[in-house]
Amino acid sequence: MDKIFVDSEKHRLFKELVEYRNSPFYKKTMKDVFILAASIGLYLNMQSRLKRRKDIAYVSVLTEDDWWVIYSIAYATTNNLDIITDSSKSLRIAEEYANAGIDILYDIITKAGGTTQIEITKTLDKELSNVLQKIRQKNKDIF
Repeated sequence: MDKIFVDSEKHRLFKELVEYRNSPFYKKTMKDVFILAASIGLYLNMQSRLKRRKDIAYVSVLTEDDWWVIYSIAYATTNNLDIITDSSKSLRIAEEYANAGIDILYDIITKAGGTTQIEITKTLDKELSNVLQKIRQKNKDIF
């Protein structure tokens, strides 16, 4: 396990979000898009196997915070704490969520009201705030 993969048919969506001038991911990395797409996929309980894999980055670019997101996704899926000892399996689970979540993220960003990066970022922030609020309501005892 030395690379992060996405489905080859969806690779262009990750790439466009880091190249699209008005995207909040403009000049960031596809790894950053991956982390948010995987989180959205988990939240919406949407997972999709990769048919043909295409890499977006080396695993070495993942930060400690990125790994905790990945491990959290894997734990939420398996409900087995031992999953955090298997970084390869945890990453594969996150890849499947990112494969589903990228469509939603791409639509939010490219179809957001406004044409500037600031307007699109505000729309994305509003959408994500709604998601977080729903999560908080669902898990009142945690937050």
